[in-house]
Amino acid sequence: MAELILYIGNSGTGKSTALRNLPPEDTIILTPNGKSLPFPGGRKFIRGENFFINNNLIGGSKTPKNELEKLDLKEFIEQVANNTKRKYLVIEDFTHFVS
Repeated sequence: MAELILYIGNSGTGKSTALRNLPPEDTIILTPNGKSLPFPGGRKFIRGENFFINNNLIGGSKTPKNELEKLDLKEFIEQVANNTKRKYLVIEDFTHFVS
């Protein structure tokens, strides 16, 4: 069974930088804005493989580059949960989705 972890904090406190501790081969990151990851090794997260951009809570990305980015947030999570062996799904900058 999945374990949900909510990691929150003020801007600049290292939330995104902490992602460097997750192995890219076991991780998928979904971000609303496509910002590069702020740590050495962030380039190991490749768009369409283990790094996806979706800036639309309902209806998928406005500029999809692959099939997963066409899905809304709920469908994206379901597809990743049901069709991948990855251990970690990170929704980066979740406040973007709810603000």
